[in-house]
Amino acid sequence: LKHASSAVRTGEFQGYLKDMVRNRYIVPEHTFLATVLFGAKELTPARPNLCDNSTSALSLLRPSSILPGPFSTQVKRLIWDYAGVMSGPQWEAINKAAIAFGPLDDDEGGGFMPGFFGSEEGEGAVGGDG
Repeated sequence: LKHASSAVRTGEFQGYLKDMVRNRYIVPEHTFLATVLFGAKELTPARPNLCDNSTSALSLLRPSSILPGPFSTQVKRLIWDYAGVMSGPQWEAINKAAIAFGPLDDDEGGGFMPGFFGSEEGEGAVGGDG
């Protein structure tokens, strides 16, 4: 610990990790895909009545003359980031740091939420290969 940063020695970093996992990155990737992206999917002309979601507010995110394809993709990516989807380089860094620190108990009797973190090899870790 002699060479550890003051944030690690004082527990500030562990508090930061807990906050990121419990309050910031809380949306599983599959949940975002099944809700936001499904609601914003383009209609297929060959099957116009299959899962018609044209009355959903999310349908406004579909590529159109008002919202061209690249901009539509960019808007959905911003929503993805804002929603705190557990995916991508930032989440992977947080996930690996939390794995390295292990369960961080606090006065509330909790640690990290069960099932979010697996082994260092990625088994069971969100965003991992296992």
